[in-house]
Parts: sequence; structure tokens; C-alpha cells
Amino acid sequence: MPRDMRGTGRYPPQPRFPPFAFYSAVRLGDPELLAKITAVDPYFVTQDNGAGAPLHFAVTYRQLDMAHHLLNNGALVNQADGRGWTALHRAAHLAHLEGYMELYEYLLSRGADPSLLTNDIDPYLSPGRKGVLDVAVGDDNVRQALAALNAKYEGVPKAPAPHPDVGDWWALYDYGLEAVAAWPHDYQHPYPEVLKRSRDKAQARQARAARREAAEAAAAALEASGMQQPFDPAALSSTTTPPTEAPAGSSTGRPTAAAAALPAAAAAAAAVPSLPVALLFPGQGSQALGMISAAAAGQPAVAGMLEEANAVLGYDLLALIRDGPKSKLDDTVYSQPSLFVTNLAALELLRGRQPELVERARVMAGLSLGEYCALVAAGAMSFSDGLKVCA
Repeated sequence: MPRDMRGTGRYPPQPRFPPFAFYSAVRLGDPELLAKITAVDPYFVTQDNGAGAPLHFAVTYRQLDMAHHLLNNGALVNQADGRGWTALHRAAHLAHLEGYMELYEYLLSRGADPSLLTNDIDPYLSPGRKGVLDVAVGDDNVRQALAALNAKYEGVPKAPAPHPDVGDWWALYDYGLEAVAAWPHDYQHPYPEVLKRSRDKAQARQARAARREAAEAAAAALEASGMQQPFDPAALSSTTTPPTEAPAGSSTGRPTAAAAALPAAAAAAAAVPSLPVALLFPGQGSQALGMISAAAAGQPAVAGMLEEANAVLGYDLLALIRDGPKSKLDDTVYSQPSLFVTNLAALELLRGRQPELVERARVMAGLSLGEYCALVAAGAMSFSDGLKVCA
């Protein structure tokens, strides 16, 4: 409880009266208002929206007449809330206050079972499941009075503990209170969404098994052809040592199966289209001393950016990045222009080393300050304008 309806595409109908009105009718002890609401909206006398069923509300707010009305109209005296508390637990918990001892006795007379235990709701401070006397205040007089009532009504037949889903709105809406109330406490109903998720998981497992078998079969076929490993296009680079001719008198002059497969594999590798590239730029918080090395600063494109930055900022940016102090570099006034220049310096270094990656860049994005770097990289903003914004 409750049923997991995520991904099912089902939504509950919009009620005329909100749930607050439904539970308030119980809390205020107004059976006429309760009847008016349930006549037009699909509310149920056992539904639990997270704070307990209507019977729990009636007990909590000391509405003895409403508890009597609910039990006469389908409520279940031993229904537990999300913590495993029955209405009897709530009455015992408040039995030191006026009126709750009478409620406790009334519930016993209707078949409430004092032997039922709560969930283990506080495993650190108060571990273990609790009985009705355990949740009462630490007053010997109160606990003795509760124990005396338990003994007094020991001969009253106890109502069974209902199925946990008796408080679930979707179960009640789909199957009706009468049907759900008849389910045994440990019954596992085959809900459609549960069956579908089981089928989906089984199909996913079968698909993974099929892919694994196909991969194993391909590897076996590859090994049978004489190739121990999948073809590596790098093996055909210009630095690869050219094959030597077989010596005279050797037993074979024919290419092996692996050698015969190389041209076809190379053609297949060349036919694979190059994937687009995304450039991502970090924001403030990524700064570090020495993030622009001396070698990087010596590159013409980077040196030009540093020179322009010094003119705009009025101080030696590279000296700050190289020598610090770190506390000054972490200051927003200095960290943002430092990161802005460093991000774009890294882009220029990438352009010099792997220009094809920069040419294939189709997406530019950044976090916070990195957004300005992305705009410059995309050509939507000039370096000087971005630097002025960050300065």
C-alpha cells in the first residue's frame, strides 16, 4: 500500500469535494456532511490518504459517535495506518486524556485486537514493533486501566486484520470495498500494472540474453576465421609496419583469413559517420592555481587573449592564475574573468591539437559563467564582449 500507478497513464477523477472536506466531516463528527460528500465523490470509509483511515481520524479527534457510525457503515476496526497503528493504538496512546479511555473500551467491544503490533517505525531510538500498552504514556495507572479493559473484553471475538490495500484508493476504486475487505491479510493480488512490469522485465531479460548470445556467436565466428580480436582501424595507420613477403619456399603464399578481412573491415570503419561533438564549459568553483600553464600561455592564440584580458581588467591575469594567492583567485571578482579566459584558452588548445573535433562541435553549453564561454565558442558573442561582462 499504496499501489504504484506510475507509468500506467491513469489518473483519479477530480472530486467535487477535496479530501480535506471528506476527512474534516469525520474530524468534526458530522455524518450528514460525510453522506453528502460520499454521495457525489468516490470516497471510501477505509481509504487512507497518508494520515490514517476515517476511523483513525474519529479516534484521534475523540469522536465516539462518528467512530460508531463508521463501523456501522463498512469501516474495519483493525485497519492499520501506514505506520501499522490501528485505531486501538491511537486510543491507547491518548488514553491519559479525557474521553479516550471510553473510545478504547468501545473499540474493544467491536472486536479490536490488542495483540496487533505496529511497524518498527523508530528502529534507532525505540526499536521493535509495539503493542497497545507499549504506545501508551509511561503512567502505571493508565497502563493498568488499559490492561484491565483488555481482560474485560478478552472473550469478545476479534475481527481479523484486514488486507493492507483496504486503505488504498486505487484498489477500492477498481475492486470495491466489499471485495478488498474480503481479501486475506497476506493475499497478493495480481494487479494489472504489477503483471505488466513483470512482463516488461522478463522481455528485457530475454532481449539482453539474445544480445549476449549474438555477441558470443560473433566472437566465436571471428575466432574461427583466425582473428583473435575485433578489427582495430588504428592498425591500418601510416605508422603500421608494412607486411613482409613470405620467404621463398615457405609453405603458404596465400593471405590468412585475418589479412583478407582487413580491407573489408577498414572500409566498414571508414563508412561509419563521425558523431557530433558537444563542448561543455565549467563555471565558478572550478578555478585552480596554475590552470593555465606556461606552455599554454605561449601559444599565440592564448597569448593574444591574455594580452587583451590584461588591458580590459587592469592587472596581470596570468600572474594571478599562476602565483595566486588562492584566496584572491577564489574571489568572484577575479575567479570569473580567470575562468572565462581559461575556458576559451582550453578551446584554442583543442583547436590546435584536434581541429576536427572543434569543427564537428554542434552543441555548446556551460554552467553559470560557462554559458558566456559557450556563447563565445558558438560565435554568438565576441571574446572582448564576454570578457567585459565577466569583469
